This record gives sequence, structure tokens and C-alpha cells, in this order.
Amino acid sequence: MRYLAMTVLTAVLLTSCATEHLVITDPGGRQWPVAIDSDHNSMQVTIADKTYRGHYVENASSSTGFGTTFMYGYGPFMYGYGPYMYPGVGTIQTYNPGNTGRAILIAKDGDTLDCHYNYQGTTVVGICRDRSGTKYAITSR
Repeated sequence: MRYLAMTVLTAVLLTSCATEHLVITDPGGRQWPVAIDSDHNSMQVTIADKTYRGHYVENASSSTGFGTTFMYGYGPFMYGYGPYMYPGVGTIQTYNPGNTGRAILIAKDGDTLDCHYNYQGTTVVGICRDRSGTKYAITSR
């Protein structure tokens, strides 16, 4: 499951790189396209005249549970009458609460953008903050 999620995100990021589907929106509403290099897990954005570069990491989370059911009873059975127990079929449940990512992008003057985002399929939603505390939205277009 983890590999599937990573494959999906890689496809999203590759598509994003080629067609600029990810943008960072500044407080004034201006959108700045984000360039993704999924081969090196890196991203870059130029806001105003300042270019930020850095790496991103992803956490594709899921959990799996296993269980066996049993049926107990008293009555007719294969070899007569009495107590019996049937082992049931094992079950597998997968719960995928979401996928998260983080990027720390650094400009040449030392300013940083610290980005946290969630993604599902081709949709990305998150927040970036610069060193002064200004918030930017990072979203799919």
C-alpha cells in the first residue's frame, strides 16, 4: 500500500512539474508556480524576486489489522450432538487516514519557507511560513 501511495504522489509531482499544478499563494493573492524534481525529491519556487530551493519528504500513512472470527454453539454437528466451534475467515482492514508532506526551502539570503501539506490523489493543500511568520498557501491549481 505504501508503494502505491508513493507511486501516486510521484505521478502527481511529475505532473505538477510538467504542467505547474502546484502553486504557492502569497497573502496578497498572487500565485507562484512550484517546480518539482521528483527524481531528487526537491522543489523550487520564486516569490517576488527571491528563489527558494530545498527538499521535500512524504509520509504515506496507513494501518492494517488482522483478525479471525469464531462461531460457538451447542447442537447438531458433523459427528453428533454437542458443543462446537467453527473457525471463521480471517479479515483484513486497511485504514488510510491521509498522506502528509513537508518541505524546507531556503533562499540565498538565508530566508526559509517551512511548508507542511496534505495530499490525496492529485489534490494538495497546505501552509508555508517564512522566517518572519508570513503564511502562504500551497495548493494544487
